[in-house]
Amino acid sequence: MKEEYYEEYFNLEERHWVFVARRKIAMDILDRYLQNRDNLDILDVGTGTGVMLNALRKYGSVTGVDNSDIAIKFCQERGYYNVVNSCAESLPFENNSFDLVCAMDLLEHLEDHRRALKEFHRVLRPGRFLFITVPAYMFLWGGHDEINMHKRRYTLAEISLLVKESGFSVERISYFNFFFFPVVALVRVGRKVLFGKNIKPKSDFGKPDPLLNGMFEKIFSSERFLLRYIDLPFGVSILCLARRI
Repeated sequence: MKEEYYEEYFNLEERHWVFVARRKIAMDILDRYLQNRDNLDILDVGTGTGVMLNALRKYGSVTGVDNSDIAIKFCQERGYYNVVNSCAESLPFENNSFDLVCAMDLLEHLEDHRRALKEFHRVLRPGRFLFITVPAYMFLWGGHDEINMHKRRYTLAEISLLVKESGFSVERISYFNFFFFPVVALVRVGRKVLFGKNIKPKSDFGKPDPLLNGMFEKIFSSERFLLRYIDLPFGVSILCLARRI
């Protein structure tokens, strides 16, 4: 991600509807598999400004990893000092060190996502969990991907295959951000059709009206109730919970 956007994320992540809803959905999935355990060793790779560190610590001891000094500075401003400067493809930890590895919206940034997945496998203990989220569908590619320096977006089949080839069994995989998918698809595809490449890339995460922010958060986060029973057939993003074999 371009460095100038870290401050924007730092100021938005705790209250912007997209980030709040994504955390609620992620934690709802993890709660059902981790079953209220509070003694786990957890690694959050690509931790960014550290907002997930607070959510994850309910499960145990959390270590963050990011390769940006600016991101680590913002983590420290939140009060999190157990954050290591390292790249995902070469983690500075012993084999079999963690019970849970989280990599939320990370793989799409990496040149070698397969190597990162192999590293996640190496540092996880056998039978323990990997949780990842990634953006879905290359036809949704837009300015938000460009300013965040994404390399790709994924399909469900692509992520499932990558995870399995890296030594994991897939426990749960689904699209999410389902309700807003039609709007996002219409806007992003429409921009490309109407303007081609003559659009200045910009972040999708502006400062929303407080009333709309609350309403959108409730709509998006309500997907967690659907995900307790079904896999969603499409969405702006993909989540995957896998177990190390």
